[in-house]
Amino acid sequence: MREVGKVLEIPDTTLDRVAKLLSHYDDIDRDTLGQAGFDPENVTHQHLARLASEIQDFPRHLSIHPGGFLLGHKPVRNLVPIENATMPAAR
Repeated sequence: MREVGKVLEIPDTTLDRVAKLLSHYDDIDRDTLGQAGFDPENVTHQHLARLASEIQDFPRHLSIHPGGFLLGHKPVRNLVPIENATMPAAR
């Protein structure tokens, strides 16, 4: 919700109100928008709800990151196997 709202140039304070009413898995509907002070008839607010709903289940970030760091006096390859890996759900 916040990321889509930024793109649509909706003020942060307004986005904060609606984002606090939603969990990560809630559907974004007219009632929730109304509780946050949004006008459900406003085209920009409707667009915000539609776009945020469309991308709700998409991963936010896709990047490779280290699982940790090893510090030692020997080369790491002599201590542990080195290979790329992913979590099962990220495949």
